[in-house]
Amino acid sequence: MFVQRSSVERFLKSQYEAGKLAREVVLTTEREDPITEMKYTVRYDIQFASPVLSFIAGRSGFATLTMPINEGSFARIIMADVEKRTIPIPGGRYSVQAIVPLAAIKGDTGEVIEHDNVVTFSDGNPHDNHIIVHFNSEK
Repeated sequence: MFVQRSSVERFLKSQYEAGKLAREVVLTTEREDPITEMKYTVRYDIQFASPVLSFIAGRSGFATLTMPINEGSFARIIMADVEKRTIPIPGGRYSVQAIVPLAAIKGDTGEVIEHDNVVTFSDGNPHDNHIIVHFNSEK
C-alpha cells in the first residue's frame, strides 16, 4: 500500500533532523565461547539514519519501519571488563526493520480507492494525512 510516501518520508526526515527520533542505540548481549566456555559481552553501538516507513502489500493495518545504519556504528567484544576487539559496522549496508501496527490512518478526502495495494485519493488534490504508529516495547 502506498500513501503519499514522499510526504511521510519528508516528515520523518524533519523529525529526525530535529532530534525527535532515535539516532543512536546501544545494545548489549552476554555470550559464551563454545570452545573455552568463557563468558563475554558484545556491545553494539548503532548510529541510525533517517527512518523510512513503507506499507505492506496485502497486510492492512501494518507498516514496515526501516532504520538504515550509518557510518560510525560498531560492535565491541568485551571479556572480563576489557575490550578485546572493535568491529566496525559499515554504513549504508545494513538496516534494522520492524513491522509495526498502525494505530490509525486518516485522510481528509471524501473517497479513498485501494487498487492493487495502492491507495489513491480520487480528487487528485493534495491532502493532509496522518499515520499513527503504535509501539509496545517489551524487555
